[in-house]
Amino acid sequence: MNLLERYLKKQRGQQAMELLVLLAVILITVIVILIQTSQSTIDFNKQQLIIQGEDSVSYLAQAADDVYRQGNGAKRKVFYIVPQGINESKSGVEGKSFVFNVLGTDVYSTSKVRLTGKIPTSPGGHFIWMTAHENYVYAGTENIEVDKFNSFVTMLRNDVVFDSITVTNNGTDGATIVLTNNWTNEDVDFEIDDESFILGPDESQLINLIYSSNNVAEGAYLGLFKLNVSFPAKTEELTLTANADVLIPVTNLTLFPSQKVQNVFDDTNDMNSFQTCNNGNAVLENIFYSVSGDISSWISGIPNLNTLSPGTCFTNNYYLNVEQGQELGTYIGAIEATDEFGKGENTDSMSLIVSVVPSMSDDFGFDWSTAEFSGAGKKLTTWGITNKSLVRNLEITKMKVRKWSERDADDALLNKIKLKNSDVFEENSEDADVWHEITPFTLDEGESTSINNMLEFTSFINDDEEEFYLVFGFSDGSSYTTTIYTP
Repeated sequence: MNLLERYLKKQRGQQAMELLVLLAVILITVIVILIQTSQSTIDFNKQQLIIQGEDSVSYLAQAADDVYRQGNGAKRKVFYIVPQGINESKSGVEGKSFVFNVLGTDVYSTSKVRLTGKIPTSPGGHFIWMTAHENYVYAGTENIEVDKFNSFVTMLRNDVVFDSITVTNNGTDGATIVLTNNWTNEDVDFEIDDESFILGPDESQLINLIYSSNNVAEGAYLGLFKLNVSFPAKTEELTLTANADVLIPVTNLTLFPSQKVQNVFDDTNDMNSFQTCNNGNAVLENIFYSVSGDISSWISGIPNLNTLSPGTCFTNNYYLNVEQGQELGTYIGAIEATDEFGKGENTDSMSLIVSVVPSMSDDFGFDWSTAEFSGAGKKLTTWGITNKSLVRNLEITKMKVRKWSERDADDALLNKIKLKNSDVFEENSEDADVWHEITPFTLDEGESTSINNMLEFTSFINDDEEEFYLVFGFSDGSSYTTTIYTP
């Protein structure tokens, strides 16, 4: 082998060695990158599970606050998701908080009200009930329900009056129920006909309540009774009120009706009426009116009555004004009339029971985020509407479509509205602050829809930076105004 051949052979060997070293470096680099990528993926997935847990406990706490604001006895069915990696023994209901331990990390959300109950914490989706009680919210799958939390009767002296409540077991296990009577009034007696019983799953039982008055009873009597409920894995207590109003027969001055029950929304100002009657045989003079109880500040506009002849009645009008933001619940008061003597026989009262209830607009949700234009710029579509209630339907009966004409240079007219692909309005209309009577549209409980909702115009409404907002009117008289949409 000559010198040149030995040199070339050496060069080839050195090149092969360098290639092997380069391949080894590349392989090591690839392995390092794969390890780092795998760890990043693991960390990302872990963080996503923690975020899912945070979203679920936050939703549960908000649902508890919402149902508590609706008042004693309010109920709501809630769906939530438990993420993988949950430690079930360290998760559940603690004090005022819902807690999930996800991959060793505690995530929690705190309610404004004390919580009781036991919620499922196994991975996956679960339905539970939220139920508002006097000073706490129960969360769980086992639940006792009553058809009302207040028993109220009117009666005379030496009278016996019956009322009832229905108790239902919504749980999956049998429940032992013991009723405790906390009635302490002497002139009116209150009894419960069945003070202990067992209810199987999905069973109901009627409980009779018995009121009896003596010969000196007079006015309003109030007491409490409790349902102490025992399930195999938990206990529950419900507090109910018992009310008896003992009326005294009068010889002349009488208000009719003796009781008025109303359901209203907050921010309500309604005119109502009652009658003042003279059932005696002499003229009543200088009758004046006063209001007492929880709603005394809500009643106005009752003028004094100068005279009232025997055998006649006078219709009194008054205004019931409930301020915006008034807490939901039942409020009790009375309107009392007294003539100038005020000696009892010329005095009478009308009890008022006013329940502030949520309106349909409170359960309605609207979303512009999915809205878009189509139809060559003449249609605004895919905006979303939602019924947040799981217990009632919402009926939309009228709408307003506003604001687009302020910037529109094409003199566009509104000529169609679609809700869930149904034509509810077809008529060329200018932009004006007027209600459009639509074909009544029902949004079912828990339903959301966006794909087939549409506003259609006669000309372009996306070329002049037009703005839009909608007003929905519901069958209960409430209304909902959306935010302004700017493309």
